[in-house]
Amino acid sequence: MKGRKAGQWNRLFLLGTALGALLLPWLSQLNLFPSSSALEGASAIMLSPIEINTSYTKVVHQFNFLESAYMIGALVLMMFFAFRLVYFIVKLSKAKWEKRQGIIWVEGVRNLSVCSYFNLLIWSDDLKLSDQDRARIIEHEYGHIRQWHSLDRLLMDVLCVLWWFNPAVWLIKNALEEEHEYLADAYSLRNFPDHTAYAQLLARKTLEQLGWSIGHSFFNSKTLKRISMMKNPKKLSRLGLMFSLSLVAMFSLWACQSNEEAQLPNTVTDAKGITQNPDLSGEIYTIVEEQPMFNGGMPAFYNYIGEHLKYPEEAQKVGLEGRVFVQFVVTKSGEVTGVKIIKGVDPKKALSVKTELSKIDPNDIASMSVNKTDGKSVVHLTMKDGSTKTVEGSSLKAGNWTDTDLQKASDALSLEAKKVIQSSPNWSPGVDKGEPQNVRMILPISFKLGEETK
Repeated sequence: MKGRKAGQWNRLFLLGTALGALLLPWLSQLNLFPSSSALEGASAIMLSPIEINTSYTKVVHQFNFLESAYMIGALVLMMFFAFRLVYFIVKLSKAKWEKRQGIIWVEGVRNLSVCSYFNLLIWSDDLKLSDQDRARIIEHEYGHIRQWHSLDRLLMDVLCVLWWFNPAVWLIKNALEEEHEYLADAYSLRNFPDHTAYAQLLARKTLEQLGWSIGHSFFNSKTLKRISMMKNPKKLSRLGLMFSLSLVAMFSLWACQSNEEAQLPNTVTDAKGITQNPDLSGEIYTIVEEQPMFNGGMPAFYNYIGEHLKYPEEAQKVGLEGRVFVQFVVTKSGEVTGVKIIKGVDPKKALSVKTELSKIDPNDIASMSVNKTDGKSVVHLTMKDGSTKTVEGSSLKAGNWTDTDLQKASDALSLEAKKVIQSSPNWSPGVDKGEPQNVRMILPISFKLGEETK
């Protein structure tokens, strides 16, 4: 009895972990804590980055590989689950159905192990069992049905489709299925308390699963663990609790983590050194039920950026590339205001991704020059301590560029990005609780030179 109670607690804990992780990202909508929207600069809605390339006349919308991979994975799992369900239904449609004691018996099913799904008990004609072994198995499946284990399994199947990329979901699903078997075993042993005979039945009749069943099968691959559970249920309960606690920590970390780019500082001034403090009435939201929308949709917004944003000549001259983060607020009336550069291109850090340069602290560089040798860019650095260094690899064009030249190029990128957002037509405002709201957003703009301009 104690083992059964511990098993039920483990089951509830695992379900609570999965559901808690599902609801965790939405806690901010319940207003249980002070709204982050009231904290100026705390966060913002991060838009998909776009790339400006001098080789093209239109903006190149960065391909979101992760989003596409997620959708493909979810679609494949949905199709696989649907295929299993159809296979299951086809098998059952050819069998004999009969209602007994409130449970629907499905007999005459071939090539399908004994299993249960919701109120169905599927019995294979291929089994040859004694009356007592048959009764033990039936009672085991009754345990699944009467404790609604199939509802848990359906929930976890849905969560696995939604969170297929998160290994913690699959671990919870596996742990929950094991707990179901232990609970059903305990249910059967309540009426047939001969543990030795039950263990012998498991060892003798365990077969490899075909993999098509969506229900709970008596014959599964966890035989040794189930036999161990009969002997020492408390030990397994403690292990399950420790396992569940570790999963809670993993889920909480995953659900609460925020985009690193979304936490960029909000105190940086714009390209001209002017800090904007727009006069906005009401709070500035970062999470709303309906996000602001550019007239014509977001594809139209990216086309607008591509048509109006030009790669500054100062940056093209020196060959400066990099990403600029532009923050702005779409007001309740749809106006774009509060435009500021929260992170521009550091010209020294943009020199190269080469290991030699990455080891050098940009603050130690006094001046630099770039030239081409055998088709390779060579950077000559003069350090603040008077020493000189020469390293290969740079995105900069050949020339004698000073700190001032590079900073002007960086400022030009920031100013161009800011100007194009400031000139944006009105949007449809964001809506929360049926009311238009001020919403803060961030647009990352990547400047990348075409091959012929390098």
